[in-house]
Amino acid sequence: MNPRDSMSRGERINALTAEARSDPEAFRAELRRLMRLGRLYVQGVLILLMLLVGISLWSIPAGGGLAAVFLLWIAGGMAFFVFRSMSLWSKPPSGVAVKRSEVPKLFEQVDQARRESGLRDIHRIHLTEDFNAAVAIIASRGLFGRRRNYLIVGLPLMHALPTEEFHAVLAHECAHLSDSQAADQVRMTQMQSVWQSVAANMSRGDAFGGFMFRAFFRWFLPRFVDRSLVYARELELDADHAGMLQTDTETSVRLEVRLAVVGLKLHDAYTEALGALLGESAEPSPGLTELKCRLAAEPVTSADQRYLSLALARTTGWRDSHPALRDRLAAYGVDMAAVTLPPVSEVSAATELLGSMAKELAERVDHELGPRIAGWWLHRHSVVANELEELRIIEHDARFGSVSDDERKRWAVLLARHRPARSAAALRELEGLVDVERERDAETLHCLGRLRLRQGDESGLEVLQRAAQLKPELTTRLQQEVGAFHAAQGRLDEAEDALRAEEPEESLVSAQVERFIVNDTIAIQPHRLEEHELVALRDALQRQQDVAEAWLVRKTLSQPSARPAYVLMVRDDLDGKAFFIGRARQKLVEGLNQRVSLEGDVMIVPLCEPLYVLWQRMRSFDTAQVYLKPGEQPYR
Repeated sequence: MNPRDSMSRGERINALTAEARSDPEAFRAELRRLMRLGRLYVQGVLILLMLLVGISLWSIPAGGGLAAVFLLWIAGGMAFFVFRSMSLWSKPPSGVAVKRSEVPKLFEQVDQARRESGLRDIHRIHLTEDFNAAVAIIASRGLFGRRRNYLIVGLPLMHALPTEEFHAVLAHECAHLSDSQAADQVRMTQMQSVWQSVAANMSRGDAFGGFMFRAFFRWFLPRFVDRSLVYARELELDADHAGMLQTDTETSVRLEVRLAVVGLKLHDAYTEALGALLGESAEPSPGLTELKCRLAAEPVTSADQRYLSLALARTTGWRDSHPALRDRLAAYGVDMAAVTLPPVSEVSAATELLGSMAKELAERVDHELGPRIAGWWLHRHSVVANELEELRIIEHDARFGSVSDDERKRWAVLLARHRPARSAAALRELEGLVDVERERDAETLHCLGRLRLRQGDESGLEVLQRAAQLKPELTTRLQQEVGAFHAAQGRLDEAEDALRAEEPEESLVSAQVERFIVNDTIAIQPHRLEEHELVALRDALQRQQDVAEAWLVRKTLSQPSARPAYVLMVRDDLDGKAFFIGRARQKLVEGLNQRVSLEGDVMIVPLCEPLYVLWQRMRSFDTAQVYLKPGEQPYR
C-alpha cells in the first residue's frame, strides 16, 4: 500500500509539492507516466469493444440471432462513446477574434512579449468579457491538424492595468506557450477532457460501462488530479518568473496585488449591478462588457484595503490550480507585512493599446457573449422576476391587509437581496422577528447573519454558523463571508482559518467519482428544495421544448459534502418528432444543462430502460415529480 493513500488530501498535495520542487524532472516524468497509463486504458477498452463489435457482426449471419444483435447494439454504442471521448477535435476558444489592422498597438505589444519569450507564433488573439488572460493550444484538424496558439485577453483586464503591468501579463501567457510548458499543458488538458467525457458518457445509466471504468477511475483520478494540480501551480510560478524577467520585480508585485484587489472588488460590484439588470429583461442586457470594463477601470483607493486584507488571508486551497496571492508574492521574496495597495494608474492598457476601438470591441464582445449566456440569463431572470413579484405581493398584502411573521421574514430577505439600499430596513425587521435558537429557516438566518456582519456586529458569526447547521450546502458561501468579515477587521489569522474551512478536505475528491455516476443502484433521498427554488426549476423545464415530465432527487454520497448532488430525470415527447432520437435527446439534455441551475451539481438524464428501476425508486418520494407538462398524463 502506498503510504500516501492514508494521507489527507492536503497532506498529499503538500508532499507532492515538496517532491515537485526537490526533483522537478522526476515529478514531471511520473505525471507523464500517469497520463500515458490513463490513455492506454481508454484505448484498451476501445479495442476490446471493437473486438466485441467484430464478433457480433460475424455472429449475426452465422446464426447468432438476437443475442448477437444485442451485443452489437451494446458494444457498438459504448465504442462510439469512448471513441468520441478520445477525439482530439477542438473548437476555437470563445471570444472575438481581432485583426492586426484593427488594433496594431496591441499586436505590437504582443509581438514584443512573444519575441522576448522566444516564442515563434501566436496565431490568433481573442478578446472576451473576462477579467483574465489565458492561452489555448488547439489542434485544428484533430490528430492530423496543426496546433495553433490562441491568446485570450479580457477587455476588463486591459481597462484595469497600466501598459507596463499588462506587458507582464502577456509575458506570463507567452511562457505557457513556450516549448518547456506547452506540450505538458496540451497533454494534461487532453487527458482531463478524455476522462471527463468518458465519465459522463459511460456512467449515466450504463452498468457495463460503469463496471469497465469505475475501478480504474477510482484509482487513477485522485493520482492524476493531485499531480496535475501541483504541476499546474508550478507552471504558474514559472510563468510569473518569466513575466518578471521582461519587466522587473516591482512591476510584477504591483501587478499581482492589483489583480487580486481589483478582481475581488469587481466581483462584488458586477454581481450587484447584474442583480438589478436580471430583473428587467429575459434576454441579456446590452452593454454588459462595457459595464464590466467601467467597473474594472475604477481606481483603487484606501477604501479597498479590505480587499487586500482578504486576498492576503487566502491560502492556496487543495482545489486551486493557481497559487494564491501570498504564495505568488512569497516566490518574489516579498514581506507580506510590507504589501500595500497599488498606485492609481493614470492611463490604462485599453486606452493606450486599443484607442478609439475600445468601445466598438466591447460591443462586439457583447454580441458574441449574448447567445452564450442566454440560457443562464433566462433562468436567473426567472428566479429574480419570481422573487420580485413575491416581494410586491407581500408589500401589497401588508398595505391592504395583514401578513404573517413568516411572510414578513421573507419580505426582509427579498428586500436585502434585491434592494440593497434598504438593507437597514430589512435588518430591523429581522431583528424584531427572529429568535436565532428557534429559527428553522436557514435562508432567513443567512440573511440576518450577513446583514449583522455588514454592520460590524460580530454576533452575525454565530447566526451564520447556525444557518450552516440547518443547511450544510451553504457552508462554502458562509465561510467566505466569515473570512471576508475577519479580513475587513484586520484579523488575518481568523480570516485564513475561515477561508481554509470552506469545505472538508476529502469530501469533494472522494465524492467526485460518485457525482458522475447515475445508475439503478445509487442511493437517493428527497431533494429538500425550497418552494422558490422549485418555481425556478419548473420555469426552466417549461421553457425547454419537448420536456413532458421530470423527477428530481438528491444523491446520498458515501463521503459527506457541503455541495449537494442531484439527479434530474426527464421524460420527453420526442417519439415521432425526431428521426435520430438519440441525438435529439442529447440536445435536449444539453439545453437543460444551460437552463437548470441549483445550489449543487445536477446530473440530467433522460428516462430510459437502463434507468427504469431508478425511476421507480424516485417515484417513491412524494416530492420527486417536479414538473408535468400541461395536458400530459403522468407516466406509469
